[in-house]
Amino acid sequence: MKCKFCGSEVPEGEIRCGICGFTHVNFTDGDNSAALEKMVAKYRESKFKGITINLISHKYTIENGEFKDYTTESIKIADAAELESEKPVWLKKNFLGSETDKTIVVEICVGGKEKTYYNFSFDIKKTDSLSVGVIRSTGLMAKICIGTPEHYILSEEFSLVNNE
Repeated sequence: MKCKFCGSEVPEGEIRCGICGFTHVNFTDGDNSAALEKMVAKYRESKFKGITINLISHKYTIENGEFKDYTTESIKIADAAELESEKPVWLKKNFLGSETDKTIVVEICVGGKEKTYYNFSFDIKKTDSLSVGVIRSTGLMAKICIGTPEHYILSEEFSLVNNE
């Protein structure tokens, strides 16, 4: 069976998912889908409490081959608890695209009190603007989306929790 929380495969006879720890309950009477949805929502809140996915933006100018006015900014893309399986959450801000096809590197920060940083390379096509999003995948994993809500490319998976 598939875990109702993370989508991972749960071996027959097991009641707890080995990936996320969600406990599966067998209801004996009636349609209990609303109760199950509440259990999943409550577990999502507890499992991902305080965890955010942030884009790290680097700003600078180059004068005579030297970096000047270098700053970084952390821009929240989403809270991990709001992510749904296979449905992207997009940053409300768009970024300037590229006049040519090229490779870009996107840096993100994931976590609550403890943070993990990831760098992902993307081969993008010539475009006027880019959007950045995040999508939850199987398990306690996610991927970064680059492009538009209609056409995007995905990063490798990364963990939403520090112990994965």
